[in-house]
Amino acid sequence: MSHFSRKKHGFDIHDKVDLIIPTDRVYAPAAARIAAALERAGCRQVRTITRCDHELEPGSTTPIALGNAINNDLIRDLYFTARDVTDRAWPGPGGWAIRSVAKATTAGADALLLSVSDGTDAGSVATAFGQVLESHGRRLSWMHQVKPGRWQGDYLDRIKDLLPDPETSIDQIGGGSGDWDYMIAIGKVGMLAMKTDNESLILRFVNEVLRFLRVRFCERELEDPIQIHGFLRNLLRPFALLEHHPALSDSLRQKVLRGLLEVYRSTEGAANPGLIEDSLHSRVRQNHGTRTALDIYDGGLYFSRQHGLDEGREWMRLADRFFEPQLESSKPVCDSWVHQWAGSLYNTADYALMAGRSDYFESRHFREAADRALIAHTNLESGPMLYLLLAAFVTGNDEYLALCHGKAMSLPGISPELEAGPDGGTSIEDRTVHKALAQLGGDEFGRPWISRSTGRGPTRLTGVCTAPVARLFFDSIESYAPYAPPGIYRRNVPFKSTFDKISYRLGWREQDTYLLLDGISGGSHSYQDANCLVRLTSHGQSWLGGPLFGQWTTGTLREQNGISICRNGEGAGCESRYARLLQAETVSGVGIVCTSLDFPGIARWYRQIVIHPQGWILVVDEGVALKTGEFSLQAQWNLLGEVTKIGDRPEDQGVVSVQGDARLILRQAGCDNGWLAPIRIGDQKVCSRWHQRSSQSLKAGESIVIATLLHVSPATGEEAPTLGQSGRRFLVKGLKHSAVSIQLDRGVDQARVARSSVVLMAAGRSPETDRRIHLGKPQRFDPAWMCRLDSAVSTVKTCDQFCLVGTKAGSLFRINSQGSIENRITVGQDVSAIFTEEGGGLLTGSVDGTLCRFDPQGAHMWSHKIEWQPMNWDNWTRGNCAILEIAFVDCDGERRIIVGCADRHIYGFSTDGRQLWRSPCKWGPAAHIAIAAIGPHQENRILVGMARPAIHAWSRVYDTDGNYLRALQRPDIVSWSIPSWTTALVVIDLDDDGRQEIIVGMNTNHRQIVVYRADGETLWEADVGSSVACIEHAHGRLYTGTEGGWIHEFDPDGRRQMTHALHRPIRGLSPVSPDRIIALQDDGHIWVNGQLTSSGIGPIIESTRSTAHWPEHGLLVGSDDVSRVALYC
Repeated sequence: MSHFSRKKHGFDIHDKVDLIIPTDRVYAPAAARIAAALERAGCRQVRTITRCDHELEPGSTTPIALGNAINNDLIRDLYFTARDVTDRAWPGPGGWAIRSVAKATTAGADALLLSVSDGTDAGSVATAFGQVLESHGRRLSWMHQVKPGRWQGDYLDRIKDLLPDPETSIDQIGGGSGDWDYMIAIGKVGMLAMKTDNESLILRFVNEVLRFLRVRFCERELEDPIQIHGFLRNLLRPFALLEHHPALSDSLRQKVLRGLLEVYRSTEGAANPGLIEDSLHSRVRQNHGTRTALDIYDGGLYFSRQHGLDEGREWMRLADRFFEPQLESSKPVCDSWVHQWAGSLYNTADYALMAGRSDYFESRHFREAADRALIAHTNLESGPMLYLLLAAFVTGNDEYLALCHGKAMSLPGISPELEAGPDGGTSIEDRTVHKALAQLGGDEFGRPWISRSTGRGPTRLTGVCTAPVARLFFDSIESYAPYAPPGIYRRNVPFKSTFDKISYRLGWREQDTYLLLDGISGGSHSYQDANCLVRLTSHGQSWLGGPLFGQWTTGTLREQNGISICRNGEGAGCESRYARLLQAETVSGVGIVCTSLDFPGIARWYRQIVIHPQGWILVVDEGVALKTGEFSLQAQWNLLGEVTKIGDRPEDQGVVSVQGDARLILRQAGCDNGWLAPIRIGDQKVCSRWHQRSSQSLKAGESIVIATLLHVSPATGEEAPTLGQSGRRFLVKGLKHSAVSIQLDRGVDQARVARSSVVLMAAGRSPETDRRIHLGKPQRFDPAWMCRLDSAVSTVKTCDQFCLVGTKAGSLFRINSQGSIENRITVGQDVSAIFTEEGGGLLTGSVDGTLCRFDPQGAHMWSHKIEWQPMNWDNWTRGNCAILEIAFVDCDGERRIIVGCADRHIYGFSTDGRQLWRSPCKWGPAAHIAIAAIGPHQENRILVGMARPAIHAWSRVYDTDGNYLRALQRPDIVSWSIPSWTTALVVIDLDDDGRQEIIVGMNTNHRQIVVYRADGETLWEADVGSSVACIEHAHGRLYTGTEGGWIHEFDPDGRRQMTHALHRPIRGLSPVSPDRIIALQDDGHIWVNGQLTSSGIGPIIESTRSTAHWPEHGLLVGSDDVSRVALYC
């Protein structure tokens, strides 16, 4: 039983007072009035000073501080140690606060704060304090009085947003951060209570804390794993600011203290095994660790200082050991934009302030981290705003505010009128405060770090700038198992040749051009984007999109604004951690960047970028073969805006994107093919992807070159440059009748710039002869039959002598092998899944979650609609209950129906439609289900693969009662550093030995095919160069079609027998016979044994559910945008 300090009910002012005031003379008159009022109240000695004596002990002298954290020594110390929040934003100009602070000095003396955000309000707080003294003398109640100032609407209005119903708990299950969402909401209520002195809010906050500790910790019943670590201070800090408030009873205070201490002592606090393990290693840190370590340092400081608990000091020492390496590194293990600065580096800076480590803010490591934050963010973003505001506040360097006053592209909670700027009636200061306050509640509980400073963009970070890789990141990440799965990453670049980011910034205005190139693949919450362009802004618009972590795509190199290279249809099987820096500088006014990235063992990719003063950017990508083989080089550009294709011939092709009054034109040279495809999350288009592809047989040392010209201008009126090519010379012309020649030359190793020419390095030789891979002009190929239906096809299912076709209009058609419609069933909703029973009955699933069963004659037997249930981590769902897969499983002689749903759950049903159980899938919709007899006793098990969205490509194994047992996996496909999806799941006897094998196709970096034995051990695996689109088994062979446009044929032992190159992503595959393969490209063209043919079926942009291999018949194809289904054989 712990004994806590007693609740303070009063604040006694001693005979001696130290009145700590700012040096600013505007405070002097108010200070004199306060001193006079204290003397009238009976104080014998009032000393007015500008520096606090932190060794003041209780009972000797009372410290009273006037001002704020910007100008008052004591308030600044309390602000840095999270014991006060007085700055420019709170209480705000025109407002004031009078607060008592327990044990405010190092020696433990209580203090009184007379808080104002502006010196002109010092007189008001002096008047209010004089009235308190006149009414109560020197024996005051515990003080907490607030008069909100200029930005009170940000506090008062937010109460309505957070607490729409005073009778309902704010514990609304949902969101993408589990317990953290609830903790953040509680913390916001607590800080609003503190900043408004609203007594009902104080009680609401305390009761929500107690409720949280009960339902999320002590009596937890949720299906999702506990995740309390890292945000305990969001509960502790507001409570510590309010615990002595008169509105809070001693019994409630004791309950909260007992609950908080219990969780702080648990594995979610100081006993966290990950934190303890991390503290044993000198390596860069991850955001879960930095948040937890900050929790326990803050908690240790509080419980030891305020309640005398010795264990708190042990917690602080553990946090010291944890943070020590990160204080000497400018980068954590996180390589994402949010987690890196807003999480890990912010936590590290916050710790340094709390621990009194002011030397950190003078170190090279901090300066590099803060500079990289500016380098890595566009002029349209506020950047990691609280981190940059903290940096400016602590160091006094206003350069860090350069992005904080600008337009935020996608900041939640900011209304358009607050983005209007001075002309719209909102000052720059108003806009900055509104944005900063809107971001409070996450890694920062309540301090917005607002001063009166305004930012000035540093000229030292304009032009071409390079952010270096942190040495500790380089030295330690390869031994950090979660972020360095075996066999995936190669550290094949010396440290001196690495880079973290390279930016080009014309200036700091929203209209100015900004470009960013990344230099690192992997890390926590990261992407495989080394050597890829990740940002382009110009004319006030952002033009490049990128993968949203595991949501609309995975994070592989093939999804970035970069290049992927295959040799004979295979990738490298591993990848380089770092791109190599060869040149990054401004030469004669022209920005030049030259970098390279190894595809280990097969090719090297050189990326050279020319940023010309005329306003255009030329990106020259060269893939150099390290071995002889058949190579395909494919580039992707994820483009924002309204994007349309221009040009018909490959050499003339490109795209134009329009946003607002600006236009981006992309032109290309050196490509065999180019195509445009939408990228969607569900029905929502998030961007458009322009693909560029060139395929050629190369000898070692030869190369393929693709050039891409980018130009942003006003949407009308300005001439757009053109791009021409002659061999390895490119010509950009058209702007004001000028022309610039860009020549690749093997005789130079650094770019040379002249008035009208640029000479770049040529890394590889031109092929001696034209060995490009041609499929020839498409030949006419008519289907065996074609049926018109009532609407576009949503899913197909093949049986021996008939097929079933579901449509988006909610119909199910039974069609025989000759193409005649035998039956039509009205399901009523877009059909998303079909399952046929052995006796002839069938089951359908719909996008609205309705499961239907029909008898062999097609008569409806029953329906069951799966209803959405609010859940945490709903970002790993599709936001609905669409049925994605249906299967039957035998359970001790009883048949059960298994359903995979878009709500990241699988369901078990009886054959009469009763729901038997519901089980969660970590983390993603159950897009693929298979039944297999696996394990030592060959028991029936349910295998589940997740995708769109998902984070892991493991195959989760459940028993027939829905209990999770294990997963079939390997380290890289369960790494949070590498988002991966399951794209195909097949159970067959691959090698005819009487035992089943499990074949999994994946969208992951490497080795996208894995074959598991029934005991879960890996039998073999293979790299197919890109995401697996489909898998078929026929004629004793395993066939795969890929998004990269390759067909692979394997024997049962995993030996590759043959590969075939197509031009486009594959949407369907049918090995009709050992010597005849039919495949469908996403553009609707049919490929037959090396010959590309035309078809009348139309494009199949995304879905592979509308195509199927029909054994002994051919390839069944349903169009996803027109009402036709056809059989090709």
